Amino acid sequence: MNRRHAAATLRGLPELAGLGWREVQSLLSHFDEVRVGPGAAVARAGRPATEYVVVLAGSLESDGPPGRRRIRAGQSVGWDAMWRRGCSDTTVTTAEPSRLLVMGRAEFRAVRALRGRLEPAAGAGVARQPASAAVIRSSERH
Repeated sequence: MNRRHAAATLRGLPELAGLGWREVQSLLSHFDEVRVGPGAAVARAGRPATEYVVVLAGSLESDGPPGRRRIRAGQSVGWDAMWRRGCSDTTVTTAEPSRLLVMGRAEFRAVRALRGRLEPAAGAGVARQPASAAVIRSSERH
């Protein structure tokens, strides 16, 4: 993992914008980097959110309210549903070979511990729907 690129990507996310460089660097240890091929399931509508996923390279496709949309490098899925411990509103799949940072539910508590510095990111970003464990099961960990 190129830690500088990954940290810069995290700092660019609306949900982590309030964090300093050192805080973002410390969060990196809570992510796994995975590479997935096209068509891999990332989230299923109506299923519990189990992962927060950040796109480092490639793209995802979200299908659900408000319609189809592309989730590109520098964007994330899963923040809102993970924050509220809810279910995904959309189905998300990889649109092309992608490199992702994936944070599971237990690791997400590290982010919640910074609650005083962060607000739940409702409506703060383009695409944040929950991801499923299928990302890690169908991927190679790095």
